[in-house]
Amino acid sequence: MANETSFCHVFLSFRGETRDKFACFLYEALKSQGFVAFMDKSDIRIGDEVDLTIKEGIKNSMSAMIIFSQNYAYSTWCLDELVLILKRKKNSRYFIIPIFYEVTIYSLGNYGLALEKHRARHSDKVQKWREALVEVGNILGDHVEGLQSTFIQNVVKLFREKLAAKFPECRLPIPKPLHLQTRDKVVVYTANVTHGRFANTLIRGLLINNRNVAIEERNC
Repeated sequence: MANETSFCHVFLSFRGETRDKFACFLYEALKSQGFVAFMDKSDIRIGDEVDLTIKEGIKNSMSAMIIFSQNYAYSTWCLDELVLILKRKKNSRYFIIPIFYEVTIYSLGNYGLALEKHRARHSDKVQKWREALVEVGNILGDHVEGLQSTFIQNVVKLFREKLAAKFPECRLPIPKPLHLQTRDKVVVYTANVTHGRFANTLIRGLLINNRNVAIEERNC
């Protein structure tokens, strides 16, 4: 079952492959700082539709952290969550922090291939998913590489700053020393710098022939 709450500071969206490697550490870090985070605790997906608990979690959250992984776009659940999150963001102070986990610039073309694979069963949704990925691609930044524990600390700090800026009337929990036990070396990407080649590659990989994009980027 997912965490059920009528309010949360942040909704965590991720594919199950990152749960034990990254998502749970991020969740615990946020929780240790007094933030209320919504994290789906179930690996079981029944049917094609996002369940009501997830929809309510997004609706009652103030922000979202989206953890993009190599196989993220192969999950119709993740893509539906992304659409709901972007819908929630419109005409509100809601904000998104995208995080790319163990995804290189060269593998972004796979997202376009994943969408094409979905076309047989979900032809009515593919364009909407593509537009959602392009939209979130426009808020991506440069990459950060280093220790996972350090990165999570920086994400929590960034989250606190953005929450304070977007919701100045919100009484934030008092910061505490953050001690993490995580797996060490990873490569992650986050929307914390300026737009650049990373975001452009994601968008191109979704709009153009994806096989050609991957080849072009490797030959740059």
